[in-house]
Amino acid sequence: MNYIRTDNGILIKYIDNFEPYQVFESGQCFRWECKDDGFVGVVKNKVIKVKKLNGDILIDNVTEEDMDDIIYYFDLERDYNEIKRRLQFDGYMKEAMEYGYGLRILNQEPFECLISYIVSSNNRIPQIKRIIENLSRMYGKPIEYNGDTYYTFPSPDVLADAEVCEIQESRCGFRAEYICDAAKRVAWGDLDLSVLKKMDYFAAKSELMKVKGIGEKVADCILLYSLQKYEAFPVDVWVNRVMTEIYIHQKISFKKIGEYARERFKELAGFAQLYLFYYYRNRKGGGI
Repeated sequence: MNYIRTDNGILIKYIDNFEPYQVFESGQCFRWECKDDGFVGVVKNKVIKVKKLNGDILIDNVTEEDMDDIIYYFDLERDYNEIKRRLQFDGYMKEAMEYGYGLRILNQEPFECLISYIVSSNNRIPQIKRIIENLSRMYGKPIEYNGDTYYTFPSPDVLADAEVCEIQESRCGFRAEYICDAAKRVAWGDLDLSVLKKMDYFAAKSELMKVKGIGEKVADCILLYSLQKYEAFPVDVWVNRVMTEIYIHQKISFKKIGEYARERFKELAGFAQLYLFYYYRNRKGGGI
């Protein structure tokens, strides 16, 4: 990977298949904010800013020592051209990939992803973002960047010590009980997310679904966006619509849709889901 140091960051040269707006507005993450001419977020307890400069990507507030984390988080070593080549047998998918040409699947921190998608259940993205920001302000640690204060995501131990009634102050409602349960399971070692990453897709999904508030779709999101289980195919109302309209042409359960997608797209099902969701949601729904 070709990159050069700047005064306060790293400029990654000649990188394709990376459009920050598409990545951060694709519905897979909730803590990136469009600010000035880029996107600001917290990765590995550090505030960074990502900006597109022609064909290059400028990442501010990082050093060369952070590059391994940056490469992993943004999935920079994966050949997305090869993924597109393998999926282009599908005409509609080809359209979706052309539309979402700069999409990537982020490798998010597993505990933050776990809690974020518990919060996402029956919720809209603006509200999800507010709740996660509230939790971070309440239980995370402050970080200063360019005169603004940001917050780390709280650790499992900190959330595990909180009372349900306290967590409800984040405006998460009934999900407070689920957040407490999940945090305690992780903090006490009953749910080891690093072990889940080593399991196969179905075994890891089964373990996640033992946690209160985690069903099929939430489990698939956690597996896809933080545990690198690319067979996962999260199905929400938008994915249900595109799969029914374009592929299946009949009403079947969300679970059956996921099975169909894994059969059709194999180990690239998760990538296919992101392209289909982004294309159909923006074309039919007017944006995320």
